[in-house]
Amino acid sequence: YSPNQKLILKELSQDLDVSPMPVREAMNHLEKDGLVKKIPHQGYTVSPLSLGEMEELFALRIVLEAFAVKSAGAPIEEQSLKKLFDLTGEMEKYIKEHEKKTNPPPPESEQKKFMSINREFDLTIVSAGGYTHLPTILHSIFDKSERYMNLLEFVVGMDRGDLLDHQNIVQAIQNQESAKAERFIKEHIQRVLEELKQYVINHDWIPEDEHRLKNSHTS
Repeated sequence: YSPNQKLILKELSQDLDVSPMPVREAMNHLEKDGLVKKIPHQGYTVSPLSLGEMEELFALRIVLEAFAVKSAGAPIEEQSLKKLFDLTGEMEKYIKEHEKKTNPPPPESEQKKFMSINREFDLTIVSAGGYTHLPTILHSIFDKSERYMNLLEFVVGMDRGDLLDHQNIVQAIQNQESAKAERFIKEHIQRVLEELKQYVINHDWIPEDEHRLKNSHTS
């Protein structure tokens, strides 16, 4: 569903083959999570995407993942390094399959698999640093960012540039070049953020009160 799209409970019930009651309960939960908006006497709409929230979440990722990769850039356990190489191999396999199936696109199950690979990659780096609380904090940020990452993968698309970014990060970690690994991860997250912001702005998927912020990005 697109941002600002109206959600009709009756249609959702029919599509999901359930009664209206569980759909209404699900809408209430989604509203609490900020994913849908309830409009009096009209029903629900999909919440618009927020440039402010997007920038905040990605800024947190840059700071925390760069912090984590400094430690991972030191001598890393062989098991963790092998896992990172295995994950980039899975990413490459996904990209190759994606290139073969440009029409139609890969099934949603395959796309979700890439998201889980990407998250596991980041959390492997964080865990390699031996931190206790950082993985939990990043898990929370990933959960809150999932809506934007879905947009990146399902709409904007993943390509070999994304794969190369991850390969460069692993190579720098293997070579114990922590400064280079930190730079690569910052550049990767920033590039993804800029791609998402541009797509959201072009499709006017932001709330009215963020149009001033939109103009500052396009001027």
